[in-house]
Amino acid sequence: MSTKLRIEEYLPTGSFLKTSFSRDRAELEEDFSEFTPEYEAAFETQLQTVAKLEDLLVLTDEQKAVTKSLYLATAAVNKELNILAFHFKRAKLDTKPLTEVKKELTKANAEGAHLKLKAIIQFIDSKKDLLESKGMKAGYTDQLTVKNKELLDKNILQNKLMDNRGQLSEDNAKVYKELFKYISTIAEAGKIIYAGQGKRDEYVISKIVSRLRTSGGI
Repeated sequence: MSTKLRIEEYLPTGSFLKTSFSRDRAELEEDFSEFTPEYEAAFETQLQTVAKLEDLLVLTDEQKAVTKSLYLATAAVNKELNILAFHFKRAKLDTKPLTEVKKELTKANAEGAHLKLKAIIQFIDSKKDLLESKGMKAGYTDQLTVKNKELLDKNILQNKLMDNRGQLSEDNAKVYKELFKYISTIAEAGKIIYAGQGKRDEYVISKIVSRLRTSGGI
């Protein structure tokens, strides 16, 4: 069994070590003055920071779901544009604005498409009688407004998730590195102080990881 610390093992290993360190901190401080209550608190804070980061990393699956829902919202708006083009042609209205919205959708510019479609909805309202005489159903703009809002909402959520992921990719390496500093420093000190004692094993990283893997804790 490999005992090299994997990235997903930083948090459980650190949490396990924290239990021993909290119990022994005062004793360790007698030989290592940096192990103050403030140091222990900072270690706990770093563990919490990594825990929050790992919660955010689960966004991968959520982002996939949001991307799919944005695709469906885009397809729904595109279908409505085709229906509108049919009505516009029968009413002899210019279909160029509809084409412009389609171009924005093709460029994945959901926000731009939303704004242009919003203007089109206002135009449809002004031509309501004419369009309904050519087959457009009553209350159509209400239906289109809902779909247009869904498009914008899905786009906003996707952008938010992408921003979060981008920030994570920049920050997570240094967050884990900082946690490992605590783990390695405390582990080394514990091995020295408790050499020849049973609880020395609690400060040996390879033994902690082996125990966690065996128990299914990782």
